[in-house]
Amino acid sequence: MTTHSFDWNDHTLVWAEFGDPSAKPMIFLHGWGSSSAAFGPLAQRLKAHRRCIVLDFPGFGASSALQKPWTLQTYAESTQAWLNHLDLAKESADLLVHSFGARVLLWWLTQPSPSSPSPCTHLFDKIIITGGAGVKLPKPLAVQAKLAFVNLLKAPSFLLPGPAGEAYLSSLRGSSLWKSLGSSDYKDLSPAMRQTFSSVVNTTFDRTALQEISREMLLIWGENDTATPLKAARIMESSIKGAGLSVIKNAGHYPFLDKPKTFAAILQSYLNLPA
Repeated sequence: MTTHSFDWNDHTLVWAEFGDPSAKPMIFLHGWGSSSAAFGPLAQRLKAHRRCIVLDFPGFGASSALQKPWTLQTYAESTQAWLNHLDLAKESADLLVHSFGARVLLWWLTQPSPSSPSPCTHLFDKIIITGGAGVKLPKPLAVQAKLAFVNLLKAPSFLLPGPAGEAYLSSLRGSSLWKSLGSSDYKDLSPAMRQTFSSVVNTTFDRTALQEISREMLLIWGENDTATPLKAARIMESSIKGAGLSVIKNAGHYPFLDKPKTFAAILQSYLNLPA
């Protein structure tokens, strides 16, 4: 394994590589709250046939912490800059994304800039999404009730004049009641990451946006995934032209760790690799 780094807008992106440097590249993009380390066992399985490139998104793993809040667009732009730095235009690469990594991919596929075409249009051959986040799903009633209560708590800030409203919000966010409403993961985040998390999870893609995508890809989902339920995979499969779905039984949000042999077998078949 070799480790490398790339600087972008005062942030350092760190990635590791496994396998033969002359082999076909395969890019791995991890999920929120995770890191490239989650792909370690899978990369070890594939390194005989692929140059496995596993990135740590800024704010995670060995990459630098965020200096200020980012949006999904910022992550997409930084990752595209990193891909340009890798200079993959000379050869096709495969892409595997998990959870948050799928949000970045969906951003590329749905909002390419005319002056900077989506990297997925011209860089990637095979695309695999596993446990992908970003599909707009109806919120459960319990979540809707929680959001309504949060908005009720914030309501006075809209009635108070500027500085007073900001002071009220600052006090509210520091209260034990407000903190109790957040998940344990959210509470442990830095202020910049909290704002980033809120922005990211509220950036979703509905059926209309997904139906604009025409791209062959394989969806591999854990049957028991509760973080990104199987319903999301079925929406992707039915909306994206060229998407196919493979469901792994008795696996959750990390099917490549829960059922590594099954996951690897599906992947090897899709990539036409020797078993």
